[in-house]
Order: sequence, then structure tokens, then C-alpha cells
Amino acid sequence: MTCAAVILAGGGSRRMGEDKSQLKIGDRSFIEILADELSAFDKVYLSVAHEGQELPNIKQLVDMFPNSGPLGGLCAGLEACSSDAALFVPCDTPLFTAAAGKKLCNALTDEYDGIMAVSGAGRCYPLCAVYRKSASRVFRKALENGQKRVVDAFARLRIGQVELPDEVLRNINCPADYEALLQDTRKNILLTGERGVGKSVIVSKVLSALDAVPAGYFTAFWNRSSPNRRLCIYPAWDEPCFDLEHTAVFLGDGAPKITDKFDALGAEYLAADGELIVMDEIGKFEENSPKFRRAIIDALDSSTPVLAVVREGFPGWSAELKMRDDVRIITVIEDDRDQLPEQIVRVFELLGLKRRRNV
Repeated sequence: MTCAAVILAGGGSRRMGEDKSQLKIGDRSFIEILADELSAFDKVYLSVAHEGQELPNIKQLVDMFPNSGPLGGLCAGLEACSSDAALFVPCDTPLFTAAAGKKLCNALTDEYDGIMAVSGAGRCYPLCAVYRKSASRVFRKALENGQKRVVDAFARLRIGQVELPDEVLRNINCPADYEALLQDTRKNILLTGERGVGKSVIVSKVLSALDAVPAGYFTAFWNRSSPNRRLCIYPAWDEPCFDLEHTAVFLGDGAPKITDKFDALGAEYLAADGELIVMDEIGKFEENSPKFRRAIIDALDSSTPVLAVVREGFPGWSAELKMRDDVRIITVIEDDRDQLPEQIVRVFELLGLKRRRNV
């Protein structure tokens, strides 16, 4: 079965007070984000109530029935597409994913005319749905009869349901919704949590899932079980390096001995060109490393996304980073750590990074 995708952008945005389709996450508007996400479908259309909401290389569909509401957008999309079916996604659901769309399409078996999304709590989303092209006749008849509600046409259609995660169905309807979304998609993500809970594993999984050149660093112990163990620092784009050249701190009897390499290499790795800056981890040793500390601040202040691990419970300098307005703190616990890599990857996708398509 072939399937096109239609972004619905014909609403009045009355509760938002401005055109929701043009709201941005990072440098991209909601419709730009969705157009990129849905690009793997046969063709992507933009359904609008009037001229002016345009995207390069995306065909614009103007409602044939003025003031007909979303039902007019569904009818226009199905009549315009040459595919067997069309996936519809409202422009105010910028977290919707291609994977969610494919799940709806895969459920459209011969016994159904359409499949709509439903949340875990049972709320139905008839505008986050896939409909067969043949359903256009039913939608047009409803419009000719003066009906505007999508569900009014369902009496003549066989509609199934597929549960999707609440996050991909998240509607941005008013300024408070948009502000909450911006808080959740801040470019600087700092992971914290108990030792051994899996923070570094999450960072590694995120890096593996993204097609992005990393800058920054990892730290790891050399001879962890030895009483004279050493903390090494190595670049995020390289394999672990356990040698004297990368030894940052000697730990043993007495106070830790911080080498000059800690300050120099930390600053060097953070200054490297990259699409994502990794810092694993930020702890107490940076307190007396001015170049390293300055490089961390510069990374957070930059336009480049940051994924960092911050030591929990340390009351010193690194605790101040958690107070910044431009960081999102995620406390990792065993109950949710398996879901976090995908959630973080999605945030970075929204900010413009690309996912490895074979992951």
C-alpha cells in the first residue's frame, strides 16, 4: 500500500494568538519539523485554509470548502493525493514521528477505511490518522451536507484505533503549552543520578543513534580496582584511551593529583568542531581547572546542543550549572532509563540533528 502524508495547517490558532504552524523549536518551524520527519512517505502535502503558508518542495492544498474546519483538510488531502491512503498530522503536534505514522499505516488492513491514533488514556485523535483515498467520497458528502466534525462522517466508515505514546500526540494549543514545550526541548541536557545507574550508557546510546559528529570528552578509570587507579580523559569521537598521555588525575593515598593534561585536554576537546558536545562527566576536579571550566561554560553558551553528565550531590561549582535557565536536568532512575535515550534523540532531532537511518 502506498501512503502520502498531509500536514494540517488550516486552523485559526485562536487560543495561541498567532499562527501555530510558524512556531519554532530551535531554528525550524513546526511545519518544517514535520515535513522533514515525514519525508519518507510517498509525498508530503501541506493543507491550509488560505494562501501564504508555504514550504519549498511541498505542494500546498487550499481547502475547497471555506470555513469547513479539519474535515475540509482531510477531504482536500485525499482528493489531491495519488496514493492508496494518506496519513494526516496536525501542525500543532510537532513531536509526531515517522515511526508513529508507519504504525498507523501498517494497521490499515482491508477491514478498515481508516485508523486513528488513541492515547494511553483512551482519547481519540481523528486528525492523527491514516485514511484510504476512497474515504474522500464520504468526507465530501458530509461537507456538502454542511457537516464539519470529522466524527460525524465516521458512521459511514470503518475506523480502527491504534494506541500511540502520549508524547507524539502532544498538542501545542496555547502559549502555556508552547512555553512548556520549549522548556522540554532546551538544547543543553544534563543527566544526573546515583552512581552506577547508567548515565554514561545513555550518552553512548544517544551518540550511536545520531548521525552527528561529536565534540567534547569522556572520562573513565584506568585500573579501577587498583588502589592507585587513574582517571583518564579522551575525546568523544575516539575510542577509550588508557595511557599516560590521557591521564588526568592520579588517585591513591592522600589527595588526588590533578595533572596539567586535565585542564588542557578538557578545554581542547570541548573546543573541537562538532554537531553535538558531550561532557561525561562534570564533577569536582574542574573546580581548580580554569581553562576546562571556561570551556564548559562556553559550550553551554554556544548554539551547539550539549549532552552532559553532572555528578550528583556535589555542592561545588558543577551544582551551579544546574541552576542555569538554559539547561534541562534529567535525573536518571532505573524505572525510566531505558526510555531516555530515544527521548533525548528526539529532542536533538527537533533541534536539527539527524538520526542514523539504520538504527
